Amino acid sequence: MKRGTDGVDEMDSRLVYNRRNVWTTLVEWRVALTALVVFAASMLVYLRTVTPGLEFMDTGEFQTVTYVLGIAHPTGYPLYTIVGKLFGTLLPVYSWAFRMNLMSALCAAIAAAMLAVLAIRYKVSPVVAFVAALGFAFALNTWKAADKADPYTLTVMIGAALWLLEVKWGETGERCWLWAIAIVAGAGLGSAGVLAMELPAIITYAVITQPRKFFAPSTMIVAGLLGIVGVVGIYSFLPIRASMNPPLNYGDTITWKGFQFVVLGGQVGGVINYLTWPVLGVAIKRLPQVFAWYEEWLTPAGRAIGVLFALVGLGTLVIREWRLALCIALGFIVPIYPTVTIPINDTSHYVLISNWLLLFVAAVGAQALIVDPILKIDYGSFRQSLYLIAGAALLWLPVQLAQVNWDAADMHDHHDAEIAVQKTFPLLKPNAVVISWWGPSTAFWYGKYVEGLRPDVEIIDDSQMSKQGWTVGSDAIAYYFGKRPVYTVPFWDELEQYRKRFRVKLVADLHVFGLSLYEIAGPVSH
Repeated sequence: MKRGTDGVDEMDSRLVYNRRNVWTTLVEWRVALTALVVFAASMLVYLRTVTPGLEFMDTGEFQTVTYVLGIAHPTGYPLYTIVGKLFGTLLPVYSWAFRMNLMSALCAAIAAAMLAVLAIRYKVSPVVAFVAALGFAFALNTWKAADKADPYTLTVMIGAALWLLEVKWGETGERCWLWAIAIVAGAGLGSAGVLAMELPAIITYAVITQPRKFFAPSTMIVAGLLGIVGVVGIYSFLPIRASMNPPLNYGDTITWKGFQFVVLGGQVGGVINYLTWPVLGVAIKRLPQVFAWYEEWLTPAGRAIGVLFALVGLGTLVIREWRLALCIALGFIVPIYPTVTIPINDTSHYVLISNWLLLFVAAVGAQALIVDPILKIDYGSFRQSLYLIAGAALLWLPVQLAQVNWDAADMHDHHDAEIAVQKTFPLLKPNAVVISWWGPSTAFWYGKYVEGLRPDVEIIDDSQMSKQGWTVGSDAIAYYFGKRPVYTVPFWDELEQYRKRFRVKLVADLHVFGLSLYEIAGPVSH
């Protein structure tokens, strides 16, 4: 068939038209498609590394408290508890513990997808947005939180949603967006109290972008009321549920004293006590520690590249939209404060929102520093070649980050807590009491309340002793000995203390987490 015939011309025209249609569709849907690919890539990796079931420590508590709708340790986490119950009930796959781990992975992946959405909104190409979003997803502290039951992944998802709502409010000034921000922020505090550290940036941005509309009496009053309704409504769960005597009832929140203890972080002496000038000085001195953490989370090379891009990105935002730049800087810095001041073993998940903002600004910087100059080149083929090379180089970054962090984040073969429960419960005599500590006790609670193992056994740890006026485990042992069989899974420095008052017999080495089960044989003769 010859070129130029009507049939061939018509066929060529259709091919060109169809190609243009496909490209136009891809351009129109680039935000949704990029977010979807980010979510899918993140979840594929998370599903390979997620904890398969039960875990010790706080994870075991969160896997249990969601099932029984109990009261978790400070700050109570009522929103996480309710959302976890709904999620686990509506998705009946595998064990309840796995469902809670899966929920964390989903929240982290959704937050990563939201990062891509915000980045494209600020003129970042889909490739760069994709790279930045996966950089957030594969940062080690994000990844570790996504691999297990952890309320801070829900918190970062809520924080990401708040920033997207902020952008809509800033663009339109429509009060429905401000009202949405207020109710989401209020209720979102029930996911984890650290969200409060993001509210100064959120509120500041809402004020300075639309000051007249923000201070309109009806708009501001309704927003304030919605915020109050959100926070009061979600935290009212604590006393209401405590009045029903749930299996796990940390702090006895039915009383005002117990409620304050839980909500205000009484476990670490009260969060408000850290809002002082001396503690601020301590936080400033510890800032270099955060810089070292980002080296661990993003790798040394990743930290250097991320900081460079973030500085360029912040400068770019200052020129384009200084209000956003100011508030993002505030939103990044403030959550670092509790991370370096509150005395808890692992506070790295406190700064997941900071991670999210850092990678967003880094995306803006990478676009300004690399992609935009390439797009200004006049020579088409040369421009396209450079663009492909730059895209490949950028895509290499999250791949390398995933490879480096994989082993440290991988929990897919971790069964220690399940082993501890399976080995311990069959060895206990009927109606036994186990005096434990926070590490294994949460796993034992899961075995009893979620799996229905040994309902006759009572698990007591240091979080419950104060209710009875006991200061140490020996007091609890003394109370129960002679009434019920008493066992202990002691912390490493507790065994010698117990031996000063009681004869202790080794029952079994559990071969996990350094744990051993002992039976109290009787008081020490003097």
